[in-house]
Amino acid sequence: MTGYNITQNRMTAGRAIISALVLWLAFSGVAAGEQFYVNESGWWREDGVFNANGTPIQAASDVIRLTTTSSMDSDIAVYKKNVHIVWSDKRDNNWEIYYRKSIDNGVTWEKDKRLTYDLGTSYPGSSYPRISVNGGNIYIVWQDDKDGNFEIYYKFSNDNGSSWSNDIKLTYTAGHSIQPDIAVSGDNIHIVWMEDYSNIFYINSIDGGKTWSSEVELASTSFSSWCPSIEANGDNVHVAWRDRYSIWVPELGEKGKILYMRSTDNGHSWATPIVLTETYTYGWETVWKPGLAVNGNNVHIVWENNSEIINFDIPKSDIYYLRSSDNGTTWNDKIRLTYSNDLNHPTVSAYGDFVHIAWREREPNALNYIISKDDGSTWSHVISLSTSLKVFVYLAMAVTEDSAYIVWYDSAPDVGNFTDWREYSIFYNSIKVCPEESHTFTTTDAAIALQIAVGSRPPDSRWDVSRDGSVTSLDALMILQAAAHAIEL
Repeated sequence: MTGYNITQNRMTAGRAIISALVLWLAFSGVAAGEQFYVNESGWWREDGVFNANGTPIQAASDVIRLTTTSSMDSDIAVYKKNVHIVWSDKRDNNWEIYYRKSIDNGVTWEKDKRLTYDLGTSYPGSSYPRISVNGGNIYIVWQDDKDGNFEIYYKFSNDNGSSWSNDIKLTYTAGHSIQPDIAVSGDNIHIVWMEDYSNIFYINSIDGGKTWSSEVELASTSFSSWCPSIEANGDNVHVAWRDRYSIWVPELGEKGKILYMRSTDNGHSWATPIVLTETYTYGWETVWKPGLAVNGNNVHIVWENNSEIINFDIPKSDIYYLRSSDNGTTWNDKIRLTYSNDLNHPTVSAYGDFVHIAWREREPNALNYIISKDDGSTWSHVISLSTSLKVFVYLAMAVTEDSAYIVWYDSAPDVGNFTDWREYSIFYNSIKVCPEESHTFTTTDAAIALQIAVGSRPPDSRWDVSRDGSVTSLDALMILQAAAHAIEL
């Protein structure tokens, strides 16, 4: 930096700065109490998204309601401008799998397509669909009880969702095969599921789904192995899941753990599972799967974990994150990303150096989002994409180079019996992430620095322009002078 001596009398400068900036704040459009969300690229404000010059840097779309019928279990996949969504739906008085797509990044949507015809009237029926995409090839897996027992089914489209194959039954077991997940890498299709609420199984195809391997049992414990997630990149296949101990720990909840295992030869052999962390959860949180994302040698895992249980009813849970930068061989220490109340069901996706995480906050009901642009080393502040949620049970996310697409299901008063927990609708939102831009300081930055200096905004080193280890009123003055082109920072 040039043109400023930071050794001058700080107390004198500080008094002058505070007086000047308080007057400026009083007559400017940036009130001290106004809520901003700070990202590496710009500032988010409650009434819109803008940077200091008023030009949009990142843009979040309006929430779109995709269904007006009883629908749930939504999932999403994206390839270039094509956004694909699946869910289970009770519009014809029986639970079936439906599909919908957009070919213009979610701006417009084609009509729904019904993919199953099972005529089951009670939930789950045909449910819990999961989707993956590779170019114009789309692959769907789900659980179905049409034969009197829950089995895993699969179907595909080779023309970007215009037409679909017949249902293909993948499992033939005496127990319940449920909660599948799917990952695709080239012609390799990888599927995991939970068997009888206790074991994790895996199956794959190396020819685009024409033939399938035998089932492989990945995990079997004396407790319960739940909710597997799977991702694949080349010959590397990664699986994470949650084990339930069914042991209640006072003031924390039900004890469990997050486990991980991998294959480096396209699913032919598997390493021994490793325990990544112990968890404490409560209620439905105990059966929600950990979020898993893979990009190159970077493996990202997120989950929710209780810090306290209030009156055995209200959990105080936060979002945690783990990363491996060597393809799952070693793992960094876990990072607590949030310090709030009752956060759950996080999901994670990665593309390039960008890692996106979204989750549901219960009090107040909100869809929150956070981004890292350096493979999980540092993180933006929390961004609320929607605050109009009611129950908000499950969300899924897919990303491209410059966008994140999120789908979830939530209560809708105009659908069926509002008191029935299955009466939901499908909702969608997206966020545009633009490349980094060089930042020109303005009076808005000076106001933010002053708010940090007086303690009304959380500390942030990006406004420590004096590089003395803290943000003070001196930094606010320096930024104000830089905005007036009096000095260069």
